[in-house]
Amino acid sequence: LEVGQVYRFINVLYPTYSLNANSATDVNAVTTNETDTKQQWYVAAKDGEYYVLRNLAYGKFLKGNGQSTAWSMSDDYSHNYNKFELYTSNTDYNTLHTNTLLNYAYIHCNSSYNIVGWSNGTTDKGSHWEITKVDYTSDEITALLEKAPTVAEVAAYPAALEAIFSDAACTILKSAYTTTSMTDEQLATDANYSALPQTLKNMVKKKQKT
Repeated sequence: LEVGQVYRFINVLYPTYSLNANSATDVNAVTTNETDTKQQWYVAAKDGEYYVLRNLAYGKFLKGNGQSTAWSMSDDYSHNYNKFELYTSNTDYNTLHTNTLLNYAYIHCNSSYNIVGWSNGTTDKGSHWEITKVDYTSDEITALLEKAPTVAEVAAYPAALEAIFSDAACTILKSAYTTTSMTDEQLATDANYSALPQTLKNMVKKKQKT
């Protein structure tokens, strides 16, 4: 691992599954999609021997936990739970171990494809990962991380956005929300629009003008 680079973590026991940000708060393993930024992890920092991993889609930081307890994500990396030591055994396996939890915090994919802490990362292949570099320029990484807060907010307001947009990517407004159908005054009092944070309101207004 190298600070400033992006990687994908593919599980050895389930070789078609990769470490994934399931939302802005939790992680799991899903079928590998090489272009999905939710499965891409930016090495944001290194503190001694411990690495900090930041999800490229949501901009949140991977957070470890103890045995059989779900891993998650957090807004910063101020806690040792956000710092991971990389163990590599020649070409046999890689695994990560959370800084503070002794032998009970290796990153592990269980049979339900949940990511949990595990007691022994050296022998259990569910705790072993193939690490593959994803090529981005520094400008591309910066642009994705700048976009990340909006991605996280989109995920937090699915019902309102589904009512306003006709596509999951939030690029096409439904006809009722175009400027020909709804005035600024009507939009301001619309329940779906009113439920959104200001950044997403700005996104709706921008789409109205295009």
